[in-house]
Amino acid sequence: MGKKFYAIKNGVVPGIYTDWGEASAQVKGFKGAIYKGFETRAEAEAFMEGTVSVKTNTLPGKVNAANAIGSDETGKGEIFRSLVVTAAFVKADVVGELRDLGVKDSKAYHGNATKLANIGSALTDILPSEDIDWKAAEEGLVTRTDGVIAVTVLLPNAKLESIHTADYNQDNILCDWHEKAITKLQQVLAEDGEQVSYIVIDDFLAGMRTGKRGVKFAKLMEGIHQATGDYECHMEMRADADYMAVSAASIISTYIEQRYLEHLSEVLLAQYGHEAVVPDGPISKPVRDFLKLLKSRDAEEFFLAYGKTSYVK
Repeated sequence: MGKKFYAIKNGVVPGIYTDWGEASAQVKGFKGAIYKGFETRAEAEAFMEGTVSVKTNTLPGKVNAANAIGSDETGKGEIFRSLVVTAAFVKADVVGELRDLGVKDSKAYHGNATKLANIGSALTDILPSEDIDWKAAEEGLVTRTDGVIAVTVLLPNAKLESIHTADYNQDNILCDWHEKAITKLQQVLAEDGEQVSYIVIDDFLAGMRTGKRGVKFAKLMEGIHQATGDYECHMEMRADADYMAVSAASIISTYIEQRYLEHLSEVLLAQYGHEAVVPDGPISKPVRDFLKLLKSRDAEEFFLAYGKTSYVK
């Protein structure tokens, strides 16, 4: 269930808000902002008054105080990004260290790719200059650092478009690839003897639990239950901002995606003899200019091999 009350303890105008747009305006760019989302006004008021411990009275607090798995994805709408899903296991005793490192929703580092890369490298122990086996990543790239173990699964655009149909759409694909990442991570954790208390998935179904999306949600929860056992599992909107395990997954997914785009630029040079930076983002002027460049250099095959061709008209 999405949060209904947003307590801004330290921001432009402190107070309790019921609209996230209004609440976010109070903390965006505000240094030292302190805020939290709650299900009830009573909890929000208690947070403002300092009479409640978030760690013991909210789901994010409980999850962040326990060993947890979080999953998040990137690459859904961008033309050259592939879909990348990461499931990250975060031990409770490193949450404070990760917060100090700067681990938060990867969107917080939009426009600061270097900072995100530094954090992503620290979370994965993969240096920016280190080669990645992209074929192996399709089955699941396992990374380990102190207190954080992750599995990142990449779905190349060519394969994405080959399996995408009206009956098996993006929602279905996301369900299956989140389940795939979480299942493989659970296998790794079982081998290591690690114990998990919670699983939290960033809600790509927009909070919908009825109709076709409700069926997909139920199927995803059942698949995860069969793979992991009786762990408490939640799908939460804006989870990448509230849950450290999901924040870590968000950063790792975006970092691996950065590396993948660099890899595509290397492929363009090695296989097609053209030196250019493969652009990030959805269809836009920079992307269209890049596509024109490929056409002018008789390298349209690169787009057919690595781009989301169905997204471009």
